[in-house]
Amino acid sequence: MAIERPVFMPPPWYTGETAEQIQTRMMQALPPDIDNVEGGFPYDFTMPTALEEDELINFVLIETLKIMFPAWSYGQYMDYHAAGLGLTRRAANHAAGTITVTGVPGTQIPAGTIFCVPAAGDTPAIEYSTDTLAVVGAADPGEKYGTADIPVTAAEGGPACNVAADTVVIMASPISGVTSITNAAPITGGTVEETDDELYERIVLAEQSAGESYVGCDADYIRWAKEISGVGTVLVDANYEQEHPNKVKLIVLDSNGQPANATILTNVYNHIMAPGNRAVERLAPVGAILVVVAPGDNCKLNIVIMGLTISDVSTESDIYTRFAAALSTYYVNAKEEGSVKWNRVHALFTSITGVGDFTALTINGDTANVPIDDDDYPVTNKVTINGTDYPEEN
Repeated sequence: MAIERPVFMPPPWYTGETAEQIQTRMMQALPPDIDNVEGGFPYDFTMPTALEEDELINFVLIETLKIMFPAWSYGQYMDYHAAGLGLTRRAANHAAGTITVTGVPGTQIPAGTIFCVPAAGDTPAIEYSTDTLAVVGAADPGEKYGTADIPVTAAEGGPACNVAADTVVIMASPISGVTSITNAAPITGGTVEETDDELYERIVLAEQSAGESYVGCDADYIRWAKEISGVGTVLVDANYEQEHPNKVKLIVLDSNGQPANATILTNVYNHIMAPGNRAVERLAPVGAILVVVAPGDNCKLNIVIMGLTISDVSTESDIYTRFAAALSTYYVNAKEEGSVKWNRVHALFTSITGVGDFTALTINGDTANVPIDDDDYPVTNKVTINGTDYPEEN
């Protein structure tokens, strides 16, 4: 469960006086023989002071109190609280995937070559850079051209670079010998910078574990994994540990609630196991064997809502966004319970702001619970509202 930040409550001595109230007290404190008529010199001279005191008390003082404590801090001040515990805010993660280039056998694709999703209207092209040098392979018998599968990383961080299959189809600078380009699978893993709420949750967990020996318990592995950009939910497969002594299996989703891609999984493994410098940087205890995987694809959910009427100025897209966020939170409990319960999802959608009424809701074409296997985690594949699919295809 996410750790919620408490609501800020001003101290009991805080009265929240306005500048006018402050000036009134100042005027009342003047000697009786001083003119205190509105518009007089004493009145005009005290008002600027009252305005400064108003800002000092009602903004500066309150904001200072907030940034002194992680529970109400924000921005760079939250970063300072995190730094005191050895934590760093996770940067926006760059989406990653694989593109397939078809062309003349032997054609070289240098590292750093830019491939793109074409610009459309006011939307600029989305660029991806190849991670390594690649060479187009030999053609199959009877074929003229060969192929090369090349790992790529988005030029910019963030979810805007997560794209569907068969959308990366052009090069920024064409290379002779390349005849076609595509990405057979979606490019995923682009996430926003860690929010204040997410960083606060890690601060609380670090404070709760202060003074404890990091022996490699489940909580340690989860905390270590969440230090990596792009990581969202992390689960430890307890049954796997029982069957494989000394082995720990982590199931990782990205911050978008989708299965983590290969780049994120590799970064988590390297961060915890430090294969290149285990004597200094390794976090896992001696003898531990780590397995880091994305959840299986046996619990993809297609949710269909029909007959929706909207009760306010919200759009269907607004309702989908709120529903998707609520589902992501609920899935943590669903995993613990071993199934996605239809009645819980039904109640969840009913509670979404803007939902007036609806006539039907199905999960994978049924109104039954969906079981979750040990290696799986529920993932929303698609939500269909009144015949429109969300998220809409890129």
